[in-house]
Amino acid sequence: WRSGRSSLPEHDVVEAIVAEVLRDTLMRPERPTIAFAHERIKRRIDAENKVRVASARLRQPSRASVYRRVRTLIDPYELT
Repeated sequence: WRSGRSSLPEHDVVEAIVAEVLRDTLMRPERPTIAFAHERIKRRIDAENKVRVASARLRQPSRASVYRRVRTLIDPYELT
């Protein structure tokens, strides 16, 4: 989901949304799936994009990108 075209501030916003949603979602006692977290990330970015001009819209991360972020943000022992 990184590309040479995206600017750093937008990338930072997406990273912050991904990190926040993953921590809030995956640390719940009911243990939702990563696919569920990905859907929540997409909804948050869609909401953010509604208030942005077309040229400054955020790119949606792929499901594979979200899975990679889980491995770097969340300690696997916290999920067990």
